[in-house]
Amino acid sequence: MPRSVITLTTDFGPSSPYVAQMKGVILAIHSDVELVDVTHAVPHQQILAGAVALVDVYHHFPPGTIHIAVVDPGVGTNRAIALAEIDGHFFVAPDNGLLGLVARRTPPSRIVRVEACEFWNQSISHTFHGRDIMAPVAAHLARGIEFARFGPSQPVVQQLDVPDAVVTTNRAEGTVLTVDSFGNLATNLDRDMLPRSVSELTLQIDGHAEQVVPFVATYAQRPADQVVSLVSSSRRIEIAVVNGNASRQLGVVPGSQITLQW
Repeated sequence: MPRSVITLTTDFGPSSPYVAQMKGVILAIHSDVELVDVTHAVPHQQILAGAVALVDVYHHFPPGTIHIAVVDPGVGTNRAIALAEIDGHFFVAPDNGLLGLVARRTPPSRIVRVEACEFWNQSISHTFHGRDIMAPVAAHLARGIEFARFGPSQPVVQQLDVPDAVVTTNRAEGTVLTVDSFGNLATNLDRDMLPRSVSELTLQIDGHAEQVVPFVATYAQRPADQVVSLVSSSRRIEIAVVNGNASRQLGVVPGSQITLQW
């Protein structure tokens, strides 16, 4: 039987010892697991950025993988913690919208609100539910505890307040979801929303001045410092600056509204 895989996605920062604390808790409960760090560089308390990381990554792992996600500005409050089975994967996360994009992609097959404290650490910090609740729940799930034992069933997980893309005959309106480490702007528009033969697009961000940008297959098709649009590896429409930083150059942050015309 293959070892269970548990992934970790957090906003703790790449050098944080909090990650090691969570791993230690998991291994103390169930040592026969493979632990994988997805990222710990989600911008602090940016739930949408964490949700994008999850939806872009989870399906590359084998079915049955357990994904822990901790971007939890409401830690210590009465916000719920959810355990969900979605698309053959398991997710443990605060129910604050962090699972919203995954659940929008594929509706959950079952969800429980994590309330069974016999599967938590004995001592619970008000500021670190990732270590004291989510990590042990994932470990107990990996060692075979039945899904339903972790808490009562609930019908849905919280969704994020991200408007759907709007597409008309020659126009698509969307939102910048995240800015990646290169400064590229990832939107909620996808390739299927654009005509097959498009070679350039008229770009407008937050109602500011329009500019025409080439629609390319690779960054190297245009010279350095040129603004381009292309399809990212996650099939999203992306705005980039060749060998530069689109977020800085264009003054764009997550949540900015984007319009493309052709």
